[in-house]
Amino acid sequence: MPAPAAIRTIYCNPDLASGDDDGTSEANAWQSFADAVDDFNGDGSLAAPLPGSKIYFKKTASRIDEGAVTFEADGDGTGIMTIEGYETTPGDGGTFAYGDKWTIQGKSILVKNIDLEADMASTTGLCRIHNDARFTNLYNCKIYNTSTVSNYPAIKIESITIITNCEIIADQDAGLSVSRGTVHIGSFDSVTVSGCVIRGTHGIGGIPAYHGCIIEGNIFCHAPNERMIRGIELDMQATTSEVRETLIANNTILTDQYGIYFTEISDEGESTNLLIKNNLIWGSSGGDGGSLGIYNSCSGEQTGAAGYPNVSTTSIIGNAIGNMSGGTVGNIYGFAGFSGATWGSVSPVFANVDLTQDPFVDIDNEDLRLNGVSGGGASCRSSALPTTFPSMSFTNRSSIGAVGHDGLVERVSVG
Repeated sequence: MPAPAAIRTIYCNPDLASGDDDGTSEANAWQSFADAVDDFNGDGSLAAPLPGSKIYFKKTASRIDEGAVTFEADGDGTGIMTIEGYETTPGDGGTFAYGDKWTIQGKSILVKNIDLEADMASTTGLCRIHNDARFTNLYNCKIYNTSTVSNYPAIKIESITIITNCEIIADQDAGLSVSRGTVHIGSFDSVTVSGCVIRGTHGIGGIPAYHGCIIEGNIFCHAPNERMIRGIELDMQATTSEVRETLIANNTILTDQYGIYFTEISDEGESTNLLIKNNLIWGSSGGDGGSLGIYNSCSGEQTGAAGYPNVSTTSIIGNAIGNMSGGTVGNIYGFAGFSGATWGSVSPVFANVDLTQDPFVDIDNEDLRLNGVSGGGASCRSSALPTTFPSMSFTNRSSIGAVGHDGLVERVSVG
C-alpha cells in the first residue's frame, strides 16, 4: 500500500544490507538511492509526502552514483521540504557524497550537507536550480564540476535561490570564452550568494536576478586545475529588462585579471541601485598581479534615454584593491566608449584603498585572514566603512573582505 499523505521523515542508507528497506527509519532505510528519491517525490505508486517532510541520506563508505536525479516534491508556506546528508546521526552536519547531476525542480526545498562531484559537460551544470523551482536554499554543500573541456558551470540558477556556506568549484577551461561562471546566474528572480568559497576561471557569471542580486561575504579564488581570471562577471541588463537592486559586498577576490567585471549595467533612467562595498581584490598571478579591480566594459550597447548607463545610483565605497597593473585606485575603471575613463568621473566613489602590500596572513596556503602589515591588512582593518557610526562613540569593528574581521567571528575560510 502507498504511504498515506502526511508529513514524513524518509531515510536512505545505500550501505545498509538489512531491515525492511522501506525508508521508515534508520534501521529500515531505503538501500537504493533511486527508491528513496521516488518515495520523496511521490512517483505514482507512492503518495508524495506533505510540506515539512525530510529525507536523510547517510554518508556511505565511498561516493555513490545511481545516475542523474530530479527532486520534485513541493514545500509551501506551511513547511519546506528538506534534503539532508549526515554521517552518524541525522543533524550532525556530515555530508552525503554523490557522483552525478542533481536538479532541484520542486518548490520551497532546502538542500543541506550534500557533496556532488562529477565531470558534467552540461550548460546547466552539476546542480541545476530549475526554472520551475521556487525558493531553493543550498546550505553547507560542496558542488564540484571537474569538467575541463569547456565553460560548464558547477551550479546553474534559474529561479529564486539562496546559497550559503557552500564550496563551489568548476575546472572550466580558461582558454575559452567563459562567461557562465562557476555559479551561473541565468534567472529573472532574486538570488543571494553569501559566505561561500567559489573557485574557477570565472566565479559568478551571467545576468543577475531581475528582482535583485546579493553577493556578500564570499571568497573567490583559483580552482584546482585553472586559475581565476574574473571573480564576478555580470551583465546587469537583459535585452529588454534592467536588473533591480544589486549588492556586492565584503567579498575577497584573488584573480589573475579582473576582480569585478561588468559587461553592462542598467540604462540611464532605470529604477535600479548598485552598491559595491568593502570588497578586497588582490592580483594573484605569481606576483605579477592582475589587470583591474572593478571594471565596466560596456562600449555602446546601452540603449537608455541618453544612450548612457545608469551610473548615478551606482556607489563604490570602501573597497581595497592591490597588485594590479592598472595602477592605484584608478583600478576602478569603466565605460569604454563613453565619456569618463573611470567610475569616479561619473559615479559616487568614496574611500577606496590602494593596497601596496600583500594583505593576507599566508596567501600561498590560502590563509586569507588579514595581516597587520602597513599598506596591507592593516589598511583593510582601518578603512572599512563605516569605521564609526554617526553620533556614536564606539567603533564599527568590521573589516574589508570576507575574513579577518577585527573582533568578530570569521565566517569564511578555505583550506
